[in-house]
Formats: sequence, structure tokens, C-alpha cells
Amino acid sequence: SMNIASSADVNNKVTVYPNPATSMINFSLSKVPSSQVFIRIFDMTGRLEREDQLSRTKNLQVNIASLPAGGYYYNMIQNNRLLHSGIFIVGGKSVQTKK
Repeated sequence: SMNIASSADVNNKVTVYPNPATSMINFSLSKVPSSQVFIRIFDMTGRLEREDQLSRTKNLQVNIASLPAGGYYYNMIQNNRLLHSGIFIVGGKSVQTKK
């Protein structure tokens, strides 16, 4: 049976900054989540780049210095439900890569 308590914290506002990002990106919730939140970052081809967990905290800083410049898609999952998703840009790398 459906347990209403297992739904995602839909009224938990999410802020992701800075965007564009260079070496760090912050995922910030308006309140401490009621259960663990998984943050997954994908490149635009859908390849999982990294996964992090947010547990008993409102803020997570993710080191993205190793990610090439470009667009990335992220989703935040809580109790197997999508809490939030969006796109951020990694730009302004000091080392220029050839296209």
C-alpha cells in the first residue's frame, strides 16, 4: 500500500549555485530533508558522472573540477521519487580544451 510519508519533500525548495560553475557547485535545500536525498549528475548524453548523498543536512558542495566544460543534467531523488531536476553549465575552465 502507498505510504504517504514516503513521498518526496515537494515543498522543500532547492537552490543550485553558482551557474555557470567552475570547480564547485552547491545544492541547497530550504529545510533538512526528512530522508536521504541522492544527487546524480549526468552529462548531456545521459552518462552518470557522479552521485552524492545529502543526509541530515540542507547543503551539499560538490567538487566538479574534473568535469569538462559544457552542460550537465542533475536530478535529486528521495525515496525513489524525483525531488528536483535541472541543468547547470560548467564553464570558464582555465585550461582550454580543443573541440
